[in-house]
Amino acid sequence: MYFKEDYKIRCLDVDPNGNVRPTRLIRLFQETANLQMYARKPSYYELFGERKSFILTRMTAEILGQIHENDVIESRTWRAGAKAATFFRGHALYRDGEMLARAQSEWTVVDVVDGHIYKTSEIDLSNYESGDAPELSIPKRFRLPKEELEERGGKDVFYSDGDMNRHMNNTNYADMITDFIDGIEEKELTSINFRFRKEAAVGCRIRVTGARTDAETIGDPRAEEGWLFRTYVGDDVNLEAMIGVRKTEPSPFANLYKQA
Repeated sequence: MYFKEDYKIRCLDVDPNGNVRPTRLIRLFQETANLQMYARKPSYYELFGERKSFILTRMTAEILGQIHENDVIESRTWRAGAKAATFFRGHALYRDGEMLARAQSEWTVVDVVDGHIYKTSEIDLSNYESGDAPELSIPKRFRLPKEELEERGGKDVFYSDGDMNRHMNNTNYADMITDFIDGIEEKELTSINFRFRKEAAVGCRIRVTGARTDAETIGDPRAEEGWLFRTYVGDDVNLEAMIGVRKTEPSPFANLYKQA
């Protein structure tokens, strides 16, 4: 079983080539999960009132087809099991019955005051629709090389980046990371693989390191090239990521911008 919600893609949801922005893609997954929580209880706000909050630890997503402006997308989500302190969730996006993306996310529940991590047996999600873990053609777990990656730049975390926990919202990382891919204006994403290590509080600065690699290294059969990223907050690793990309069809207006 799954919980579903329909969304219409707006002009502001797409990038200059007309493909859905990476952050918007992740938000389609997560907003549907949020709506399931509201409908089936406990909701995110109800948990937060008990000092509890879901924290994303991993997001593994593969993009099977691009999503464009005015597309009507059916977003599905379901509880996909639990182990120790980790809750697994499945996601899938469809357009006219065709699957365009699928993903698995992993979450823990923490006490927002003292940081205590709850066991899955302590959080009752039995009302949520549930099913098997999604089958993906990319690895759900990965390990980056230990050596340092190239310095790529950084980002200050402003108030507008934050969530209720006063940390940079996890969906914002997708746009931030892909901005550091060389030639991204000529590419489209085929996969996003995130491992969140440490939250970035509002007011801090995130340092970004990264490097290009081949598609085989990231295990993405649809990619033409891969990118590895490791970000830092101070001396601590904030995020580890593998991104798959390939050449995209340019916007029909691309030549006009070049002539301007």
